[in-house]
Amino acid sequence: LPSHDPWSLSSQSSNATTRKSVRFHNVEIREYVIILGDNPSCSHGPPVSLGWNYDENQQQHFPLDTYEKYRDGQRRTQGEMKVPGHMRHMMLREWGVPNRDIMKVQLECEMIQRQRSRIFHSKDQRTTRNLGATTCVLRAKKKTTSQERGRIR
Repeated sequence: LPSHDPWSLSSQSSNATTRKSVRFHNVEIREYVIILGDNPSCSHGPPVSLGWNYDENQQQHFPLDTYEKYRDGQRRTQGEMKVPGHMRHMMLREWGVPNRDIMKVQLECEMIQRQRSRIFHSKDQRTTRNLGATTCVLRAKKKTTSQERGRIR
C-alpha cells in the first residue's frame, strides 16, 4: 500500500516526464543600509557590507517585463561597481560610523592580508624548493637512460 505520509517517498512512479522550471514575474527593489564590513579583500580603505535593514516604504515593485524594458539590457561593469577606498571611508563617516571603528576594522583587514601574504609566500618558497629538488632528480634520472648508458660504455 502506498504511504499517505507527505514526507515519505512514493513507491509509485509516474510515466509522465516532469519538467522543472522557474519563472519570475515581478521585481522588487529594496535599498539596504550600508554598514562597516569585515571582508579583508579590499585593496585599500575600509570594507563595506549591506546590512539587514531596509526601508519598507521605499520598496519598488515592477513587472519583470517592464523592468527589463527599462533596463534595456544594460549592466554595470565590475569596475563601475567598485567604490574607491577613500569614498567608502567618507560614506561611512557621513553615516555616523566613528573613525576609530573604521580604523580598527581597516587595521584588522590589513593584518589578515599580511598573514595571507606570508602564508602564500612561504608556500611559494616551499614549492620552489620542491621544484628545484624535482629538477635535480629528473636530471639525475636523465643521465641514466639506456641511450646514455650505451654512449658511456
